[in-house]
Amino acid sequence: MLTAIFAKNLRLFWIETQLNPLLHANNIIYVFKTVHNIDAWISMNNTFLFSFMQKPLHLSADFVMHFTTIFIDGHSDATNGVVVAKDQALSNDCI
Repeated sequence: MLTAIFAKNLRLFWIETQLNPLLHANNIIYVFKTVHNIDAWISMNNTFLFSFMQKPLHLSADFVMHFTTIFIDGHSDATNGVVVAKDQALSNDCI
């Protein structure tokens, strides 16, 4: 059913952590398999669960984003973030 809603030219699928700030649980393994079957990249915002609680790259995400503003700055004086690619080749393709 999920593949029916994806556009044929989908290149990047964005998903929140398994338990995002609204506390909606996502079946990320199912989503990751479905998205990879249509040959698209997966980017996951893992800010809420942090890397020591959930490892999206181990679950087959292509990119992981962490918003670091609060962790580095303590408040919103600056906007910071980190995007990590699963490997160097993918990172080079995106630059």
